[in-house]
Amino acid sequence: MAEFITLTNRPKIELCTDSVNPIVPILPVLSDSSIRICSSESSDPEWIPTPRTSSRKLNSSQPITSTPRKPRNKSLRADDRRLRKKEQNKTAATRYRIKKKVELDILLDEEAALEQRNLQLQMQHDELANEVRYLKKLMREIFNNRKRR
Repeated sequence: MAEFITLTNRPKIELCTDSVNPIVPILPVLSDSSIRICSSESSDPEWIPTPRTSSRKLNSSQPITSTPRKPRNKSLRADDRRLRKKEQNKTAATRYRIKKKVELDILLDEEAALEQRNLQLQMQHDELANEVRYLKKLMREIFNNRKRR
């Protein structure tokens, strides 16, 4: 049983109800023709309609159906999907933990470097403070020596 589209001269679209799963292609509708979708023998056995996608919306009154497919075992498919999602979640969690460890290592290294820099700056501060005290002491001595003379 082949599914086909018959073009007639009437300006409307009809869907045949004798077909269980008709192919509903999205075709531009010309004003001088109509599209009738049916499942029956065709006069031209080599011609098979191909569905095209379009950005225009279909009327909500038109049923959207797909080509007949083999029945699938939904529980196996759902189990496979669940297992795949579980694996994806595991790998994502592992990547996240590794990323956080790397970030923590970087922060710890930065903390150690900043502590080292802080110690250097404290030592430099102490040296400069000692130098300032020494210079003040020298200035007092010079000033006191000038007064005595």
